[in-house]
Amino acid sequence: MSVAPLSYSLSNFQSLFPKSMSFDQPSAMKSTTSRRTRNTSSHYTQYEMAVLCPITQRSWVIRKRFSDFFRFRQQLRCLASMITPHPDQSITLDMVQSILCLPFPRKHNFRRFDRQVVTERANAFRNIIMQAMICRTAAVLYAQKCGKFVKCSSMPSALEPFTIVVQNFLNVPPHLKTTHLVEATHDASCSICLSEFEENEWHTACHIVQLPCHHLFHSNCVVEWLHLHQTCPLCRAPSTTMSGIYVAP
Repeated sequence: MSVAPLSYSLSNFQSLFPKSMSFDQPSAMKSTTSRRTRNTSSHYTQYEMAVLCPITQRSWVIRKRFSDFFRFRQQLRCLASMITPHPDQSITLDMVQSILCLPFPRKHNFRRFDRQVVTERANAFRNIIMQAMICRTAAVLYAQKCGKFVKCSSMPSALEPFTIVVQNFLNVPPHLKTTHLVEATHDASCSICLSEFEENEWHTACHIVQLPCHHLFHSNCVVEWLHLHQTCPLCRAPSTTMSGIYVAP
């Protein structure tokens, strides 16, 4: 299958991202596979893509059908129509429009496996997923920058429902769904490997993470544990989320 170059936009959100955060690293786009699957009534193609969260540096696989992408697009259109013009809402609308403006493949009524159609869709869907990952990251960082989800007098913030829609579409693992940046605690060490945090580690986005119980760990040390246990390895407190720590140089 031929693979088109990635098409996504950072321009509207560039100021939100730490300089150390990269969306162009090779591991952010591992593979796209298309598969014909048979059920009791029809054939359909399932698209698979490995994605890497630029905040936590953790990866997972997204599996979607055409109908899933179409439903996501309809949800974004509905959300865009509900956003009241207001300066506080403009960045959320920019995020929505950055996904909606990407080319979306036409719906084909075909009964047989068509490789050209599948290739066209796979290339388009890769771009949509990548832009959704960028917007999800921007939403998390923007919410943290504001201190809370933005409120305006005319309606509840559009940022929160947008984040929910995007995270559900991306199938973000539960323990990675809520990631905030928190103020760094100096002279601390990882409670798993017992190594003191180096100065440069504070300046690498989410290399150090904090659990709700406030214990600090290297993200690489604790995430595998959270995949299996979802509790703090030190105090065993419930831990379904973690906060990434970043200090600007």
